[in-house]
Amino acid sequence: MKKSIIIAAILGVANMALAITSITTTYGPIAGPKGVNWDGYYAYTWAVGAPALAADEVVIAATLSFNKINLTSGSGKLWVDFGTATASKSYVDFDIAGDYFDGRAGFNAVDVGVQTWTKAGSKTWSWDITELADLNVRLHAGDLGFLFDPDCTFKVGSISFTYTTEKRGGGGGGGVPDGGMTAMLLGATLMGLGWAKRKISA
Repeated sequence: MKKSIIIAAILGVANMALAITSITTTYGPIAGPKGVNWDGYYAYTWAVGAPALAADEVVIAATLSFNKINLTSGSGKLWVDFGTATASKSYVDFDIAGDYFDGRAGFNAVDVGVQTWTKAGSKTWSWDITELADLNVRLHAGDLGFLFDPDCTFKVGSISFTYTTEKRGGGGGGGVPDGGMTAMLLGATLMGLGWAKRKISA
């Protein structure tokens, strides 16, 4: 009985060293740029204001959500990117078709996608972000912003950005230890088992 308890305790310590720490953070909801009206005459940035991630943190999932978005006029196209934005601003683009931020210097724009809406009333809709490597760059730099270019006019209730991070610790990403960590944990466990055997024999 005593032997089983000691071994279980040692293995428990080893498992704790491999544990993954996940944290989910949400920014927003904020009102759409210029209150609740997005005018296609402009393009907009939202400086999220998230502090720079620590070196051992990695983003594993992210979603941008729109609450009560409603097309009021125009083509219905909404272009969305993320990139560098240190302030929430509007830029005149004269309602020119296409993504205002695409290839524009200073924004480091990464395309999230384009959605074409219809005049079917207010919708709540979420966009999963799959470009996680680029998103990690921006969040580690601490200058993440979202870039919106509506080729139309929208009313928007609010926008939220949610992301989940994991702490890598001494091991590799996703809570999987690297070779050195694995050897260290294995060695510590074997030493503990040897100590336990001597104590029990005594």
